[in-house]
Amino acid sequence: MTAGLDIVRRLVLDARLGWPAAASFEIAVGDEIRLADHPVAPDPIADPSNRLGGLSGPIWAAVFRAGALVILDKEGARLLAFDPCDEAFHPFACFHGPGSSIGALRGARGLAVDAAGRLVIADTGNRRVQVYDPRLSRITQVIGPFRAEAGALVPVSPAPELDPDGLPTGALTYPTGTWEPTAALPRTGAMLWVADRAGQAIHRIDPMGRPAGQLDADDPAGRPLGAPVALTSLADGSVAVIEEGEASVRILDPQGRFVEDVALFAELEPRAFPPVVAVDADGSIWISPRVPGPKQRIRRDATGRCTPCEQVRRVPAHCPVLAFDRDGAAILGDARQPCLSRAPARAFATDGTLYTTPLDSRRSGCVWDRIALTGRLPEGSRLTVASFTAEGVWTADEIATLPEARWTETRLTAFDHDGTWNAAIRSAAGRYLWLRLRLSGDGAASPSVSRIDLRYPRNSLARHLPTALAPDPASHDFLERFMDLFGEIRSGYTEILDDIAGLFDPCATPTAPKGAAGRDFLDWLGGWLGLTLERNWPVEARRRLVREAARLYRMRGTPEGVKRHVELYTGIQPQLIEHFRLRRWMALGQGRLGADTALWGPEAAARLELDAYDQIGRFVLVDSGDPLLDPFNVFAHRATLIVAVPPGPRAEREVLTATLERIVAAAAPAHVAVEIRVVEPDFVIGCGAIIGTTTRLRCEPGRVTLDETELGPPVRLAGAPRFQLGPRGGARLGTETHLTG
Repeated sequence: MTAGLDIVRRLVLDARLGWPAAASFEIAVGDEIRLADHPVAPDPIADPSNRLGGLSGPIWAAVFRAGALVILDKEGARLLAFDPCDEAFHPFACFHGPGSSIGALRGARGLAVDAAGRLVIADTGNRRVQVYDPRLSRITQVIGPFRAEAGALVPVSPAPELDPDGLPTGALTYPTGTWEPTAALPRTGAMLWVADRAGQAIHRIDPMGRPAGQLDADDPAGRPLGAPVALTSLADGSVAVIEEGEASVRILDPQGRFVEDVALFAELEPRAFPPVVAVDADGSIWISPRVPGPKQRIRRDATGRCTPCEQVRRVPAHCPVLAFDRDGAAILGDARQPCLSRAPARAFATDGTLYTTPLDSRRSGCVWDRIALTGRLPEGSRLTVASFTAEGVWTADEIATLPEARWTETRLTAFDHDGTWNAAIRSAAGRYLWLRLRLSGDGAASPSVSRIDLRYPRNSLARHLPTALAPDPASHDFLERFMDLFGEIRSGYTEILDDIAGLFDPCATPTAPKGAAGRDFLDWLGGWLGLTLERNWPVEARRRLVREAARLYRMRGTPEGVKRHVELYTGIQPQLIEHFRLRRWMALGQGRLGADTALWGPEAAARLELDAYDQIGRFVLVDSGDPLLDPFNVFAHRATLIVAVPPGPRAEREVLTATLERIVAAAAPAHVAVEIRVVEPDFVIGCGAIIGTTTRLRCEPGRVTLDETELGPPVRLAGAPRFQLGPRGGARLGTETHLTG
């Protein structure tokens, strides 16, 4: 864009060209500039909720009956089930809230599902375990309460609790020593392990609900078992026991014997099953994916008429996840952020600063014009850009210790819909420009910058106005910024003309990533040249093909053209063998049987011939040409293209072969049949090994010594080659077979 005598120039900063960072603090510089990672320390593995530091699901949630999610509320008085249709938790059937009757809960802590699909609830406050069978839709077992006497569990009966006036309060009192089941874990053989916090023991319960002994979970050489509050099965069949007040997790073998105490997250991580539900340390529940489609509720009034449809779901349809608190209540976003997202496992620094190296305009007294940023600004984060100019180069330490008054600062409020933001650079004139980026956030998200565009020098429309409108520097600065508003509108059209040259450059024209849809001028540019490009080809290969299109057309139909076309796509130089060059015939009066000559007979083509080639498996049906010209036609108009590729999956080789077939069909003459062989480096003498193409010598082969070298994979003794004349056998005199005296 030309304005007056100055040409407006651009300076682009990004990861591809390299970020000119002189100094940074709490900043990560890579594909983009963002706040540095601050990994979050894992939760303690001895979490009473049984999350094992996030490795397992909580003890108060379970999934059963075709993926149905049920939870206990925070008080342990209600059992709630998630309905994916209306995306809400509802009270579970057969459990009617707090109380001591069957189907009532009081301070329940643990849920589990056994092999038969039954739901097991550790009803801690009522000192019992209830078992619900979904097939019968009722509670089938109530286990307990029990009390330990002489090492065994015996049934006990609670007594009503009385107030000072002698009236029942509705609560129950239990004899001293009554067990306190905090968790239940189904085991093989329909057995049940129950954690008893009050008795500091783990009890076995048989399929009939009767006590079957106590586990020997004490450490023989250390401390005894404490008060167990949670039990979890591990992938190797062992059981993790979380004890109240202990920082380590006790591991028991499948028989319930002590194995070890684990205190480190890394030691437990490879042995834990993945959690069945995503739950944060504060009890927030995250559910995804959602059942697609709108859901509405229709009711009937007293007269039987249908009421208007009610919107059931409260979370917008485009939000990928749902969030609920510990009591099953939905956690909703607001108008600015309707969709919630789970906090990542890693956090970011809350503040960071980056200083650039001096950016040189190569002209003294340059007035830098505008800066444009491309990036992201999540909710709760901030990004501030400041600039400083000077005529000479300052050191990084001098720039970092500049007083705040020397910087001209602009705070970014929000990116446009296309992820860009731009503003005027208000620093004084100077050859060199420094930028200071300050990023801040709440630790859960980070602003980021993926590209910076600088424009200089300033060619404001104010230069066309009388100088009387700007008699002093302050007025001149205001006038330039005011006229810059109109200049931005004008530049929106002129920049299109500035960018036109890039559309015709194969190396710069915009293109969509491999296999993706979107804006792609490279296809359009290739169409001008008559090239057919496929979106699933690598972008760099497509650019090379368009760049070399003129040369390819000059070489089209030649062996070099075919090889060059394939090389541009694969980046690998192929080998092309034209079959007619394999002819080594003996001239009458001059030839001699040997390596340079070959004898030909009817077997060259093996035509079907009565009394000669009439056995099935030896002849070939040839319905054209003169039989006398078969020795010439066998190798005429045929070639083999060999492309050596690095070892990889077979599926990738098949895709590459199909693509090469289409490329060769476009580059080779129509009458030439080209066989394509995609090979990996392999060395087998006598089976198509070509040094430099299909074979690479990596090291010097070792010697074979009698009585010392052992036959095995490195050493193989090949047998004598099989000799068979004819095209089916492949042996030809002078080609594969030599006659020696």
